[in-house]
Amino acid sequence: MALWAMTGVLLLYSVGIVVVLLILSAVVIGFSGWWVVRQHHPVVVEKLRPRRQPNAVNR
Repeated sequence: MALWAMTGVLLLYSVGIVVVLLILSAVVIGFSGWWVVRQHHPVVVEKLRPRRQPNAVNR
């Protein structure tokens, strides 16, 4: 019984570590991708911003 409990705890622990690693890698990949896109395509950021400004000018 103790061996089963030990293996179960180890399995849960390893699964938790794998999940945390997957989440961290996903966050790092997403952030690096966003950073690369921002570095290489600054025009896209400039195009998105001016849409809000004409409304303020009209008011």
